[in-house]
Amino acid sequence: MVALSHALRRLFAGALAGLLSCLYLSLFISLLFSAAAPAFQHDALAFGLVASLGGSLTILVPERIKGLLWQAQSITVMVLLTPATQIGEALQGSSQASAFATMAALLSLTALLSGLAMALFGRLRLGRLGVAVPYPVLGGFLAATGMLLVLRGLSPGDGLPAVLATAADWAPPLLCALGAFALAQKGHQTIGLLAFGALCVAISGILPGEPGPLAAPAPEMADHRLPLLAGVIDWGLVWQLAPSILLAAGLSVLSVLVNLTALNRQDADGLDPDPFLRWCLPENLWNAAFSSIVAFPSYALTQLAWQIAPARSRLAPLGMVLVVAGFLAVGPGRILDMPQVLFQFLMNYLGLGLIHAWLWSAPRRMPRPDAALLFAILGVTLTYDFLTGIAVGTVAAALRFSFAYARLPVRRARFDAALRRSSVERSEARQLRLAGSEQEAVVVQLTGFLFFGSAPALDSVLDEALGCGAARVILDFQAVRGVDVSAVTGVRQFLQRAAGRGIEVYLAGMNREVEADLSRSIGTTAIVVERLDDALRLVEEDILSAAPQDDEQDELRQTLAQIEAEFPDPVLSRRALAAGEVLFRIGEPPDALYVLEQGTLVAEINRSGVAAFRVAEFRPGAVVGEMGMVSGARRSASVRALEPCTLMELDARAMDRLKRDRPDLALAVTERIAATLARRLSQSTRLLHIYERPPQ
Repeated sequence: MVALSHALRRLFAGALAGLLSCLYLSLFISLLFSAAAPAFQHDALAFGLVASLGGSLTILVPERIKGLLWQAQSITVMVLLTPATQIGEALQGSSQASAFATMAALLSLTALLSGLAMALFGRLRLGRLGVAVPYPVLGGFLAATGMLLVLRGLSPGDGLPAVLATAADWAPPLLCALGAFALAQKGHQTIGLLAFGALCVAISGILPGEPGPLAAPAPEMADHRLPLLAGVIDWGLVWQLAPSILLAAGLSVLSVLVNLTALNRQDADGLDPDPFLRWCLPENLWNAAFSSIVAFPSYALTQLAWQIAPARSRLAPLGMVLVVAGFLAVGPGRILDMPQVLFQFLMNYLGLGLIHAWLWSAPRRMPRPDAALLFAILGVTLTYDFLTGIAVGTVAAALRFSFAYARLPVRRARFDAALRRSSVERSEARQLRLAGSEQEAVVVQLTGFLFFGSAPALDSVLDEALGCGAARVILDFQAVRGVDVSAVTGVRQFLQRAAGRGIEVYLAGMNREVEADLSRSIGTTAIVVERLDDALRLVEEDILSAAPQDDEQDELRQTLAQIEAEFPDPVLSRRALAAGEVLFRIGEPPDALYVLEQGTLVAEINRSGVAAFRVAEFRPGAVVGEMGMVSGARRSASVRALEPCTLMELDARAMDRLKRDRPDLALAVTERIAATLARRLSQSTRLLHIYERPPQ
């Protein structure tokens, strides 16, 4: 019984949506064909219903697009109203059959181009572009949709109710819609719609047969030819109206993206818009064949169905199909015999839901500037049109974003050369020399998108780097996603000032786009390297090349030399590696530590299926593998020889012998290893503290 109840609710939801869809279609046909070919309005409605039925049947089959309700869209009608009037005026002296066929050609071409454009967006997987629409713009679009639905529901064919209708005309459907909406808020959508819908008709006293959206009843069609074959098409006139066709197709693509984005945010599981966009092609090919209006998933109708039966299924579209098929079976003109007040009630109900969601609930959750923008977009849309509202809202949201983004810091962190070191491990003496090089170089890590809004902050950061007294400045662009001409100009001026002071500048970590933008302006005034580590290596080599070349402070090697001299039996062993030979591999148990005497080693992480990633490089005097000896943990990286190498090896058995025979030397070795580990830990901790600070 529960399953049957849910199924009936979904069918009922689809049937209500079908009634609204038929009313919309009749209104759209009336607007277009009353200007172009009034005598053929009922013919156009009949073929429109055939197109609607066929399109509704096609969307029942695919699994990936189930659950959404499609309908003819007003955006196309708004664009083609002026061309429809031009067709009527241009062919006034000809037969209306020719005007009907020409208008049909206009609609068919619009549906064809719109379907192709939507399918192309879906094929290229561009459906997520709708997510880029700012949330206040989307809210303003949907709030305006709700307001216009209420206004149209108050007076479906005549405009604003305050001017063209009396309270007796619009009060019953509005009050009943309010009652149904109040019940819906308590979870009784179906009961509210049925009870207040019946009450609305009863109170109004309107009986079936009241004039509907079209001018007057008409006999069934005498000629069943397709609209494109009803008369001679004026292709010259159609060619003149091509810009309107292209505009309508473009706005249809924008509108379907907005509708799908709104539905995606309402659907708890989310929906992939691309399959729906691809299915717009067969749907609108069918519409083109019958010269109907562009159709795609409707937020308004789908939201109505979800309010009654939230789960996505094929039953709601099936209910819609049954209603459209019923009108075709009894005659398209029967749409006009439906109580008009019922349509007013349904549109009021749907509009109230959108107004409550986007003018009451959503603004209360938004920041005040976003809420103000939403109401401004609503005002522009109601004053002008949807396109103007979306355009103005998007520009306003972009400006607000620019101002807000300009306030974000452009500097992620700043270090001196003693703290931020390269991945090269050297002898203890050389490491101590680098530890005292605070004034030799400064590293500035930039972040974000550098543009005109952040130019003042960028200038301040660069000036501060020049004023710190360092002989070298490294600008790290790894976290920079892009630059505009203002940022490029700021960097160029910084380089000129640095050159005037004799300061060497390195630019590191730039992606291709940033490097291309900067290279056109910086010339050869800076040293460009691929990674920050490359710049740090160059700076460290410069610092060490200016230092005395002695290792007197290297206590570890002095201790090892003493061990070699005092033990007649070899405690330490030497190991030679050819270029490319592996010293140990990641995951192996630790069995020794090594001191590199000659050559170069590299440490890499090279797990199966992943390209090797170099994490360190060892130069003569560096200690290798000491972490495993101290902790007993397996090797965290693989180490191989980059060139022929010679190493001094101290394994676990040799260390045990030292502890037994010369505990003082064993302690000295342990202390030097501990000092090396403590230095690295201290350096990492200081770096971590800097990264934990808020960017400046």
